[in-house]
Amino acid sequence: MPRNLLPMQEGCPWSPLADLRVPNIKWCEAQICGWIVEPANTWSNLGYIAVGIFAYLHARRTGTRSRAIRFYGPAALWVGIFSFLYHASYTFVTQILDFLGMYLYAMLLLMINFYRLKLWSRSRPFEMFWGLVGTLTLLTIAADFIDIPIQLVVIAMMIVIIATEFLIRRKTSQKYPVRAFSLGIFFFLFANVFSVLDHQRILCDPENHWLQGHALMHIFGSIALLILYFHYRQFDEELA
Repeated sequence: MPRNLLPMQEGCPWSPLADLRVPNIKWCEAQICGWIVEPANTWSNLGYIAVGIFAYLHARRTGTRSRAIRFYGPAALWVGIFSFLYHASYTFVTQILDFLGMYLYAMLLLMINFYRLKLWSRSRPFEMFWGLVGTLTLLTIAADFIDIPIQLVVIAMMIVIIATEFLIRRKTSQKYPVRAFSLGIFFFLFANVFSVLDHQRILCDPENHWLQGHALMHIFGSIALLILYFHYRQFDEELA
């Protein structure tokens, strides 16, 4: 993926960090010199943060027993916080944090699904979780330096999440509702359509700092995370 050909202006708040290395992708929104480099792409992450707070409080209020389901809210919160920081700064260092947030969330869903398939450690599940998240993050840094499109990692993880959910559905004798899962995946795919349109400059007005295609991805993506929370919380007793 092409890197940004226009380095951040000297003297801007994030320029020392940006001088080290820029991200591997440039979204449509034009950068401005300030603490918020991409306003539309930054503030649209408040949706993820709101979902994270809601899921955390809802899990506490309803007496959720499973540690994995209780972690859903914090995972969504970190998606929003790290993506907010990345788009506010537009540096490679904060892009890695953005990937870390996505890995935390996607790995949580993978952990839940593999646990349901009895393919995940039941004694210390989060030790394997943190080990895999850390390993993926380090591999992402290495992959970027040899120009591998690191965005493909998250796409691959989502494909495995969908595949394992269908596998569980086929194997289980007691059928469970999948409407929320299907709707959540629909919103996830719908969100990424806007991201592609942004990246390909099909839906693109660089000077519009109120709404961008990638910002719409954040908005619809946060809706997907909210819906998927209600899908996974039905397995609270099974995961406890």
